Amino acid sequence: MGRLARAFAGAVGVDVTLGQLIRYVQDLELAGSGFAFLAQENGNVFAVNADGQEILGLQQASGSSGAGVDIFQQFLHQSRDPAIRALALPGGDAVDYRDPVAIGGKDYVVVLKRLDPFNVWSGSTDIVPERWTLGFVVPAAEIYASLHKAQDTIAASSRGILSSQIVITLVALAIVMFGILLVSRRMTGALVDLAAGAGKIAQKDYDVRVDVRSDDEFGALGRAFNQMAAEIRAYTHDLERLVEQRTAELQRASREIMALNERLKQENLRLGAELDVARRLQLMVLPQERELAELEGLDVAGYMRPADEVGGDYYDVLRAGDGVKIGIGDVTGHGLESGVLMLMIQTAVRTLQAAEERDAERFLNIVNKVLYQNIQRVGLDRTATLVLLDYAQGVLRLTGQHEEAVVVRRNGSIERIDTVDLGMPVGLEVDIAAFIARTELRLSPGDVVVLYTDGITEAEDIHGEQYGIDRLCEVVHRVHERPAADIKQAIVDDVMRFIGAQKVFDDITTVVIKRR
Repeated sequence: MGRLARAFAGAVGVDVTLGQLIRYVQDLELAGSGFAFLAQENGNVFAVNADGQEILGLQQASGSSGAGVDIFQQFLHQSRDPAIRALALPGGDAVDYRDPVAIGGKDYVVVLKRLDPFNVWSGSTDIVPERWTLGFVVPAAEIYASLHKAQDTIAASSRGILSSQIVITLVALAIVMFGILLVSRRMTGALVDLAAGAGKIAQKDYDVRVDVRSDDEFGALGRAFNQMAAEIRAYTHDLERLVEQRTAELQRASREIMALNERLKQENLRLGAELDVARRLQLMVLPQERELAELEGLDVAGYMRPADEVGGDYYDVLRAGDGVKIGIGDVTGHGLESGVLMLMIQTAVRTLQAAEERDAERFLNIVNKVLYQNIQRVGLDRTATLVLLDYAQGVLRLTGQHEEAVVVRRNGSIERIDTVDLGMPVGLEVDIAAFIARTELRLSPGDVVVLYTDGITEAEDIHGEQYGIDRLCEVVHRVHERPAADIKQAIVDDVMRFIGAQKVFDDITTVVIKRR
């Protein structure tokens, strides 16, 4: 068998003339008025019936191959119809469906299939392989006509089925209603007895009993009804005693609540007095305006507004020989404890200043040690940021860690001095000498330095948005040519306008320094 499979057995050939192929294509009938066509790769339609030629809008042209053979030409891209002119023949082997294609104002379904290549002689000197395209064009309405007819048939059948279902349902419903009527007549007697018993209970006759003698659900319901009536009677007899007992308990609870409320009132009064004292102390130790007016070479203005809950903001301005020492800081937390720590800082700074301590780094380290020892002694969990500024002969020296200092030069340029690397929070460690550093800047007449606490930059409006350092810089830049008091007031007004109806959560403190 293997030997026979390798031997040549024969060949089969089929001879189909081009005329036969063209007539076959022309005679194809698709649906009602659909047709087929054959086109060359260049778009020349050489096989189509007369109706298809008219629908495709093909224009005949004749030519010569140069070898004595007349060539029949009618190209798709020369069609009178724009949709046919734009019709591109497929480039792949897959069947190409075009639905719909508007030809002459009517929708058609166009299906194109690229045929396998075969050798063709078109009157030229060479025989070349060419791939023809077989096309089918059918009106869309004719394709969907059978579908619409089937849909109408299905709809008619559905209506018949629905009518039958309605009739069956009505008959079944009548049977069910008849059965219900029979059963309800059997149940009516038991229900009447139960209804009468319920009416007597509604009239507070708890001795009522119903006589339903059956083993079905109505018998169980009657027994449950009788048990419920007995329980209601027993509960009603004991209700008066229960009411008296509960009333006595409520009276005791009310007396306890009133006593607790009175204690809370006293505690609130005490706390309110403490907070009021703390707020007063905060304001009492602030520099007086006459002290600030006596400073030589500097125009200084300060402002502090304690929060609704007392905070721990601190600022002070002291004369130091031929210069000025300025301090500003913020104790963590709120309440009386923070206010007391602020007073400790103020006392330590003024004591060292009176002792004529001139070394800025040593000055800050001693303040830290005093505050740390006091915090440890009373067992508080508090620290504070603190920056000290020493001014003399046009030079401002900064020591300690706090918020950024904003500097607006006379020409309007803005500088922001970061104090993070100048120290660490005081009261956190007993000795912070290794962390203390100093920076300095020269002030020319008209230059402005603004100090502040986070109560300004972190102030929130009713939407929770913070005021921020950028807004502060804008305000200072806008009014930097005015006196220090006007600059201070502009800052305060802008912050309070931003806060609006929102609660003030932290102290608002700022110090404005301007060289005269």
